Amino acid sequence: MSVRKLSCYAAGGAPITPNDFPVRPAVTEVVFIGTHAPVDDIDSRLIEWRVTQMPAHAELWVLLFHEDSEAGVAAQHATHLARAAATGVCSWSRAQVFSRFPALSQFLEGSSAYSQEEDVHLQRYYW
Repeated sequence: MSVRKLSCYAAGGAPITPNDFPVRPAVTEVVFIGTHAPVDDIDSRLIEWRVTQMPAHAELWVLLFHEDSEAGVAAQHATHLARAAATGVCSWSRAQVFSRFPALSQFLEGSSAYSQEEDVHLQRYYW
């Protein structure tokens, strides 16, 4: 199985490569907020508000988690959020993380708490 590379979008929704982040020259701090797709209206407004609260030396980026089965619509969610919140967004999935960090996958497979957690959303908190 081929795992897609990380998909990132600049404020406004234009696709970018993860190595080509368009950070303003005055920025000395980058703040990351993690959430999962699809982003509801309340979270979207919260992210938009957070963007406006960033001081001139800081920039906010969103790490948007999506289920592996939702890879086809992940770009739509990320592009929409990047436009709505006027901030950078990178979407990622469990398969992408496990492909990049195989030891994490092995660790979780051996975790009794992770394997016994029935709520998929709560499973995310173990890593």
